[in-house]
Amino acid sequence: MTHEEGDQINILNVIRYPIGGIRSYLKYTYPKLTTRYRTTIVTVNRPEALLLPSGMTPLEVDLALVSERGPIWSLAWRARTLLAGRRYQLVHAQGFTAAIVTLFADPGHRVPRVVTLHETLTPQHLGSLFGFGKRAFLARVLGAMDSIVVVGEDAYANLTEALRLSPRTRSRIRIIRNGVSVQTLRAEAEQPTPNIRAQLGLDEGTPLVGFVGRFMPEKGFDLLIDAVGRIHGDRTVPAPFKVIAVNDGAFVREYRHQIAERGLASLFAFVETQPSVSPLVRQMNAIVMPSRREACPLVAMEAMILGCPLIASDCIGLREVTRGRPVFQVQSGDSHSLAGGLAACLNDPERALQQARAYATTAQADFDSTRTAYELEAAFADVLRAPDAISPKS
Repeated sequence: MTHEEGDQINILNVIRYPIGGIRSYLKYTYPKLTTRYRTTIVTVNRPEALLLPSGMTPLEVDLALVSERGPIWSLAWRARTLLAGRRYQLVHAQGFTAAIVTLFADPGHRVPRVVTLHETLTPQHLGSLFGFGKRAFLARVLGAMDSIVVVGEDAYANLTEALRLSPRTRSRIRIIRNGVSVQTLRAEAEQPTPNIRAQLGLDEGTPLVGFVGRFMPEKGFDLLIDAVGRIHGDRTVPAPFKVIAVNDGAFVREYRHQIAERGLASLFAFVETQPSVSPLVRQMNAIVMPSRREACPLVAMEAMILGCPLIASDCIGLREVTRGRPVFQVQSGDSHSLAGGLAACLNDPERALQQARAYATTAQADFDSTRTAYELEAAFADVLRAPDAISPKS
């Protein structure tokens, strides 16, 4: 039975990793949906998950948290219980793992499924001895979705090149580029926050370079360490500077060890995960993104909207966001190129800041998540108009 216009729509969101880009995606996109929507989020019990309801206001959000032990089965069981206990009209999976969870949670496909893919696939993921089996399995998972959202043109090309998808599955793919709620971002940026230079005992003139992202190989933090070592050793940048790394977990211990081994500890400072990084971005002289791959990075959009100079690699996904825009673009996977980009930005910070601020107004229009939410709601509506869609509970 199809839905009538104005009916209340209850969405069950399934999230394996409620961190980083996925949390920002929900914060920037879901509050811009019309008031007919509400959501329950089933995810693992992490501190970041607790930030979701307040970040998604005015949308009504319930949390259903499971233990991080055996998360796949815990998520599937909790989602299955929720689907059996009340009438959800839609399941929205955030990423491949969450999509797999939805298959276990609702094997009979009683509730329509939408998946948003926030990741890209690499030969390292799929090229092992069992690569063919993985590709076939992921293609079957996507084939069981009613709508597949990819967050950019690069992400679409990556997906369709990596997996052999049937014409039917391909017809269900939508490209809906990520976006930022400018109002939310600017409001968060204006919140009072400690002066990071004062906290670290730095002179007010010390240039700060921010790294905001997971400490994983794809984010390129190891390249940043090497690039800083090159600049420091060659004295390419005359003034002392500091890299402010915002996040924790993953490979942070290994990276700290690398920094200490190379005698670079005085050039790095680590700040734990923040509810919002925008107040810190406002204090940075530049944001650096040395990524090896991205899907459609929100951090780059946030920096440009806030008028902060951006040093970014030309990797998949990131190049799509920065192309034709006033950023310091460097070659992906090349620490020598990254060192040059850092030096160019830090040696003329006033010019870099002037260019970034001049572009900020354009960036606000280019990356506004109002369009993202409108297109996502259209994807939901198409799925809900299907003849076998579940009607709202009266």
